[in-house]
Amino acid sequence: MSVYLLPNKLVDATEKMINAFWWGHGDSTRKGLHWLSWERLSVHKNFGGMRFKDLTSFNMAMLGKQGWKFQVDNTSLVSRIFKHATSLIVIF
Repeated sequence: MSVYLLPNKLVDATEKMINAFWWGHGDSTRKGLHWLSWERLSVHKNFGGMRFKDLTSFNMAMLGKQGWKFQVDNTSLVSRIFKHATSLIVIF
């Protein structure tokens, strides 16, 4: 999640798997009872939720962290490779 922007379909499928784990009963013909909405469960525990992560927001935060590290840390391997690659493009 910290390297690629995940497609919405993948995020939705992952959230459905998490929902099925928490509310499903192992039988595909019966559906579990959803006590609270997903939005309510993703709220912090101090405010009555269970603090499930919003995967889209979490993915963006992880990408932002990598972007910040890329800009600030000039000695990282990714930063050096990117700067070398862009210098090659400028030459040609």
